[in-house]
Amino acid sequence: MNVLIDEDSQSKILIRLLKEAGHSVLTVADLGANSKSDPEILKLASEYDRVLLTKNCADFAELHKLNLIVHSGIIAIYQNANPKKNMNCDQIVVAIDNFEKSDAVIQGQLVNLNHYHWDKTPSPP
Repeated sequence: MNVLIDEDSQSKILIRLLKEAGHSVLTVADLGANSKSDPEILKLASEYDRVLLTKNCADFAELHKLNLIVHSGIIAIYQNANPKKNMNCDQIVVAIDNFEKSDAVIQGQLVNLNHYHWDKTPSPP
């Protein structure tokens, strides 16, 4: 997957793990776009044909809902008030893998990555 990582998600560990998993990764910082507005970031992701990975879920969900910017997809990582319940970098990479295996369409969609947070191997019925 071609990913643009939003400013709020530019962990060096996450970047490394995504690259190791075979993803093409750019960050907002790579593009010199830190501190740009959310619409500008979504437009950049579209221009570079990349899926935006963000923890800024509410703002990008609103942008998506307004449907003003054609985009390659938004992967939203929702954060819990209890940090112990949040996905770590390894779990984010596994959840992206789970999403890809689901064959769901990302183009023009906002995907709640938390819905794909489960172990690599589902337990037998």
